[in-house]
Amino acid sequence: GIAATAAEFDVVRLATAWANTSGRKGFGGSGEYVDGSGAAASWAAAVGDLAVRQELGRQCRWLIDRARVDYLVRRAGMEACVEEYVDAGVSPENQVLIARRASAAA
Repeated sequence: GIAATAAEFDVVRLATAWANTSGRKGFGGSGEYVDGSGAAASWAAAVGDLAVRQELGRQCRWLIDRARVDYLVRRAGMEACVEEYVDAGVSPENQVLIARRASAAA
């Protein structure tokens, strides 16, 4: 899976927002995230500069999208893929997950 614990998954999930960040602090403006234990940890110092956070956010989004495709294919028996529908220069939200029922074997 993407993460070994729910707390680790929360960090990956929340970090996807970094892909679109313009330098504002935090996952909701606070500059901190809350892990599964309820403890708050500073993320800005741990992760580094804006470009690093943006790349990490893109990688986390990629992981989650691929996990979704894997789930749809393996567990739901569907055909699925992630496609870029507009250049990233137009919008960082430039991918769509496409899924359909798998074709029946002849």
